[in-house]
Amino acid sequence: MAKIIPFSAWRYTQKLQPKMASLTVSLPDAPSASQLDLLYSNPLNSIHVSLPASQKTTLETSTLLEEWKAKKLLEQDPSPGIYINYHYFKLPGSTELHCRKGFIALIKAYDWEDNVILRHEDTHNEAVIDQTQLLEKLQLQAHPTHGLYEDNDDHLVPMMDTAIGQPISDFVDNHGVRHVLGLITAPQEINQFINHLAGQKIILADGHHRFQASIAYKNKCIKLNPVHTGNEGYNYHMMYFSYAHSRHLKLLPTHRLIKGTSIPLPWKKIKSWFVLEKTIETNAVPHEPIQKPWTYCLVIKNKAYIISLRPEKFSNFDVDLPTNIKHLDISILHYFFVEQILDIPFDKQGFSDKLIYEKDLSTCLEMVKSGQVEMALLTKGISIDEVLKICHSGYILPQKSTYFFPKTPSGLLFGSIKKDEFPDNL
Repeated sequence: MAKIIPFSAWRYTQKLQPKMASLTVSLPDAPSASQLDLLYSNPLNSIHVSLPASQKTTLETSTLLEEWKAKKLLEQDPSPGIYINYHYFKLPGSTELHCRKGFIALIKAYDWEDNVILRHEDTHNEAVIDQTQLLEKLQLQAHPTHGLYEDNDDHLVPMMDTAIGQPISDFVDNHGVRHVLGLITAPQEINQFINHLAGQKIILADGHHRFQASIAYKNKCIKLNPVHTGNEGYNYHMMYFSYAHSRHLKLLPTHRLIKGTSIPLPWKKIKSWFVLEKTIETNAVPHEPIQKPWTYCLVIKNKAYIISLRPEKFSNFDVDLPTNIKHLDISILHYFFVEQILDIPFDKQGFSDKLIYEKDLSTCLEMVKSGQVEMALLTKGISIDEVLKICHSGYILPQKSTYFFPKTPSGLLFGSIKKDEFPDNL
């Protein structure tokens, strides 16, 4: 099962720790040009190595990384360890403080067929190629993916709590999320983490393209290395692990924004598939997701409509998927509205430039109001139990079905797979 190892991370030097909020990045899935421009304007922001500007070559990015190291803007920790990472946050519209407890280590870049890392999302080839080329040139990962593990007896938590009590980094990011980082270097404690995950499968919550890039690079290196052992740095991937059943593991709904479609809407067609339950003003759109199954809020410029699928229409769901995936609100939305009403084929939607994904309700409403998009389809989020069942089934969810909040940031740690910077005592 899952093999993890400690590592010696590169981190922003101590003198830069007070500026960590401006150096780390927790990007939405589809950042705007203005968001990116603001981040790129800071010459030391980790985005320059985690998601370089499109005009930058991998050689330029690699040169920049080496400059940061040479100037001691980044320094490598002297001893390998397990990095404990707690996120303190509040959900939008709530005053309750949550703490998602996790840790960062390196995990083998298992092929999907090994059935050790379980995914729920497909990847786009072009994005994987870009990430693979970047990884090959940098020999470093600046942004951990997010994996979920089981720990029903809280076996690891006491060690994690102790480490977080002596933080090596502690800051609040621009989204109001507090990030606290601790470090465990004692071999006997590290072994408890290694042994605990050794019997488990890991659910990949976020970062499918980055993990796919690690797989692709690993397999390329294996072919080129006649003395491959399996212990080389290219076999490993940096991942943040959190407990799958924690009440502080939060998924937010990801709403769908539609652009490039005709207005007015084909109401006769809509009403043949959906019941129009209510018409409301856009300023009265509920901030809490609608909990009724198969029910959505359709927002256009001047009005919003609560619509729900006609139950008798479910039998028309003509896609080869298990029933439990078909029953998901997000699947119903994509098949019966996005395909049947908007004529975007179900199997092509992940590549469509007409679909934009956004978690923030206010942003959705503003984009409709300003005319940046024609409509918003507001939905409720998927549950963690549904995600786990689907991952274990081997099937894939529609694009951007999950949004684990908060996102793991880039720039908190940099995990090197370079030969002379990688643990040699595996």
